Amino acid sequence: MFTKIFHRYSRQLQKFFKDKTFKPYQINKDCDGLSFNFIIGDLDGQEWYVPLESSPDGNLNQEMGFLKEKLIEPRDIVFECGTHHGWTTLLLSKFVGDKGQVIGFEINPHNARIL
Repeated sequence: MFTKIFHRYSRQLQKFFKDKTFKPYQINKDCDGLSFNFIIGDLDGQEWYVPLESSPDGNLNQEMGFLKEKLIEPRDIVFECGTHHGWTTLLLSKFVGDKGQVIGFEINPHNARIL
């Protein structure tokens, strides 16, 4: 029992110190004809977005492909709740085009700073 608790807290401490020394960096990504710079702002972002939510050939994953093909049209207004670091926001903004809008909400102050 003690060993399990020790290992769990040991991993949490390691992550805490890695987070404190993490240096944000920028990557360039191409997805579905959209090329943009994206900030990897913390270890969670690195885990979630490297590689980003596209296949190695730059195509959308199934979920984003479904949104693009079936639900979102140019000129739509899209509300995104939980924008995290903005990856989906960038793709949604492409889907709605210049005449559409994406309104994103992020309640976590840390994620909002990265966004």
